[in-house]
Amino acid sequence: MSEAFTQIIAWIPSLKYWEQATFARILNGQPFDDDTYKTLLQYLLEDEKLVKLASERPQLSFSQAGLPGVGHTEKITLSKISNLQHVNQLVPNQTLTFCSSLTAVYGGNASGKSGYARVFGCAGFTRGDRQVLPDVTKACSATITPSADIEICCDGDTQKICYRVDSRCAELASFHVFDATSVLVHLTQPFQFSFSPGGLKYLTRLAEETDKVRERLKTLIQSYNQPHQFRPFFQGKETLVTKLIDALGPKTNIQELEKLATLSQKDEQQIKLLDEKIAKIKAQNVQRQISNLSQQITDLVQLEKQLEKVTSGLSDSLFEQLTKQIKAYKEAETSVKKLSLDKFQSSHFTQIGTPLWSEFVQAAKNLAEMEGTPEKPYPQPQDHCLLCHQSLSDEAHRLLHLLWAYLKGEAQADLDRVKSYLNNARTKINSVSLNFFSDQSVSYRNLDEQNPPLRQQITAFLSKSTQHREALLAMIDNRRDQAVPPLSRCPISDVQAHRETIEKRLQALREQDQGKELAILEQQLLELNHRLILREHFAEIKTYVVGRAWAQMAATAGGSTRQITIKHNELFEQLVAKGYVKEFQQNIELLGRRINVTLETIPRKGESFRQIVLQSCDATAPALATPEKVLSEGEKRAVALADFLTEIKLSGPHSSIILDDPVTSLDIEWRGKIASLLVTEAKNRQVIVFTHDLPFLYFLKKHAEIERVELANHWVKRGDRDDLPGYVFLDNSPALEKDYKNTKKAEEYYKMAKDLAAEKQEDVLKQGFGALRTCYEAFVMYDIFGGVVLRFEERLSLDRLRDLVWDDSILSEVMTRYGSLSRYIEGHSHSDSLYGAVKVTPNLLSEEIAAFKAVKKKLKDLKTP
Repeated sequence: MSEAFTQIIAWIPSLKYWEQATFARILNGQPFDDDTYKTLLQYLLEDEKLVKLASERPQLSFSQAGLPGVGHTEKITLSKISNLQHVNQLVPNQTLTFCSSLTAVYGGNASGKSGYARVFGCAGFTRGDRQVLPDVTKACSATITPSADIEICCDGDTQKICYRVDSRCAELASFHVFDATSVLVHLTQPFQFSFSPGGLKYLTRLAEETDKVRERLKTLIQSYNQPHQFRPFFQGKETLVTKLIDALGPKTNIQELEKLATLSQKDEQQIKLLDEKIAKIKAQNVQRQISNLSQQITDLVQLEKQLEKVTSGLSDSLFEQLTKQIKAYKEAETSVKKLSLDKFQSSHFTQIGTPLWSEFVQAAKNLAEMEGTPEKPYPQPQDHCLLCHQSLSDEAHRLLHLLWAYLKGEAQADLDRVKSYLNNARTKINSVSLNFFSDQSVSYRNLDEQNPPLRQQITAFLSKSTQHREALLAMIDNRRDQAVPPLSRCPISDVQAHRETIEKRLQALREQDQGKELAILEQQLLELNHRLILREHFAEIKTYVVGRAWAQMAATAGGSTRQITIKHNELFEQLVAKGYVKEFQQNIELLGRRINVTLETIPRKGESFRQIVLQSCDATAPALATPEKVLSEGEKRAVALADFLTEIKLSGPHSSIILDDPVTSLDIEWRGKIASLLVTEAKNRQVIVFTHDLPFLYFLKKHAEIERVELANHWVKRGDRDDLPGYVFLDNSPALEKDYKNTKKAEEYYKMAKDLAAEKQEDVLKQGFGALRTCYEAFVMYDIFGGVVLRFEERLSLDRLRDLVWDDSILSEVMTRYGSLSRYIEGHSHSDSLYGAVKVTPNLLSEEIAAFKAVKKKLKDLKTP
């Protein structure tokens, strides 16, 4: 039994039964469904004494039988990736293979190697770039999902995966990818440890499952804490019952509610009595009476105002004034006649001086004013008669001027003023309304019902007033005194007395205050009715209050995952975190330089996280003094890679790693050390490296030879014809001159080409010529110069100078052969005028291989004493 599990088993009994039962199900691999959570919630409520024990609880036991054995974990390695479709701009129908230990894939910038790495990042695990785009230069790229065929080897069995690049791939979950975007993420973000010793995962799961039970408890509590819906049952004003209903909650006094919900026989009789009293008061309808009396008073006030207008508009003083004005009219009329008659008397006319004659003269004067102008008033010497149109004589002119002067006399003015007064008096008398009191008016009907004598008195007064008004109008129209019946006594004081009587009745009704009495009775009835309603719903209300009280008690039940987290962190710190920090520091030291960083572990709810921080940073340093701000670009990459390798190593031996350009920004020394680290890792796990760095590729080769680790080398390039990325050349790579000390690879391509059809030979033959040309490069480095100067080695082997043999003929032939081989390899520009078009054939490759062997033998013979 593991140490972690032993400690957990000893600690579990300290938990409550429901938590122990949860752990037992996790340990036994039992599923968690809805019924499971209901059972665990029941156990929790029983533990907290929130419910009674439903039944006898099962006995729990935790033994070694529950501990999963170490067992056998399958080791999965990549075999190849092929048939890439719509992955970036990579050309299709390419295949990239991998050996089970170390594979190095070389390619220049933008050659397409990162496209392959991204596919594995999307399928497996990476903290860097997982997004794989189709060819964005094509319009239909948004509707296309990239895909690839991935072949894996699982304990000797081969499996093909048709992978759509839009999700994780379960079979490749153990593949970890490191790329350029991983660097900043490793330096800036806290990460959960991706591994833990046996047993700790059960604590993490225990925290998760117990939290799910607590969530169900919260949901149950919330169901009891919902607002109640009882208030609409209790309509009307506030009562003692509604106050209690509004305040319903966990602290509500159920006994007080029950007491109110219990009505005696006397209470029920009281309800009937109150109903009868209220009905009786409402039958009296005092408010309506008050409203009617108030309206009657308003109507009587209006009647008084109308009667007042009659008395003032037809008063006896008006009769006296009219008598005086008529007398003045007659005097003015007589004066006008006396002043003008002598001048206008004629035997030809009989009406001179009469009113009709005066009106005729006035009409003539009005017409003359319209015919003339202020500068030339009518008549002028040349004017004609207004009536007969004959020319006016001197006598006619004189007569007209006399008539105009007659009209301007003072007597006439007095006569005009009296006429105006009488006309105005007639208008005012006509404006006096006398038809406001008829059987259609409200006042008439009220008085006819309440005070008939007064109604008759007002009717008689208005009848006399009508006669009085007609007599006054006749005086004005006839311009003479005549008998006018006197205005009878106005009954306005009687109307006022009647109004005061009604006002006293109104005051008496108001003083009764039956509205207040009614309000008191209605409130008493409402209190009793609310108690009746409470009795009907008491069982529901009691259930609600009990539920709220239960929810209040349950609010603190269930605890938290704190004790689980503490135990997990205690064991994790003891068994994992310290070991991780130690391994991380060892990887930093293996890089050969001191980098001022360390790891901090951060505990969180049943889990632990790690984060890279600066070591021994001054307390006064600004908050921005973080690794990504302080370290150089090379140090950032080295630290991130050390963290990545630490995580991989402690995750177990079954994780494969894929690195995309891991040594960018690193100097030659660090490249060599990281190559050594990766070769060491390749002894325990599959390592795949994509790189554009030739020195790094050289160091991988060198350390693989030293450690005797199998190394596969491939080359990814852009097409020479279409310039598209992703062309794969298997078992081919620059900077591996030691592989080309002999013509083995060139001969392999020769044999391969011989068995192919002519149309398929060209590419294989070109690789063969390329391999042979690399043989010449290795021949120069290792044979002619004896390995004194090697690429990417810091030290010169000067002691090998004694073995050098220099022969100009050999050098000349090497240069000639090297140049001729360039004509057969894609990627070189040739001059047709110098070389002509050369058709490559297997025989031509065979001849060049024989020529190389001859040159090599010639130099060897020269070196032999």
